[in-house]
Amino acid sequence: MRDAFNQQHTQICNSQSAAYRERRFADVEAQLTALLDAAHDDSERNCAWAELAGHHHVTALLTKDPAANQRALNALQTCVAPCPEDALNWLRLTEHFHYVSQDLNEAAQCVETTLAKALQEGNFVRQTLGARIRIALKRQDWGHSAAIAESLAEP
Repeated sequence: MRDAFNQQHTQICNSQSAAYRERRFADVEAQLTALLDAAHDDSERNCAWAELAGHHHVTALLTKDPAANQRALNALQTCVAPCPEDALNWLRLTEHFHYVSQDLNEAAQCVETTLAKALQEGNFVRQTLGARIRIALKRQDWGHSAAIAESLAEP
């Protein structure tokens, strides 16, 4: 990522807490949209979309606006599209289905894709295995307890 993009990103991150306390959600979204517009490559766009997803999650929690969760999902899916091999994007999507949408079937399917990407990439394997275990436990699908045991046995 370019220095100018990193500086803009850092400034936004440093001002977010105050903006949220003052309930200036539109200001944060405008800054993040400007960051997205300033992005020059997939890495920068991915960063901006991930930040937008996080912003929408925070907005949904603080305002109880369910539409914000849908905007977060859209942003996460946009992250995955240009970089389908990126395990972190898949992990973010998995966690959205697990914790936000609480769609455990979708989370269970997504975590398997995430694990394949993580193992292939060699990154986020432990985090993905942890998510896999938490999803299996929350589903109380004891028929899939092999997935838990397998996850615990992974390196």
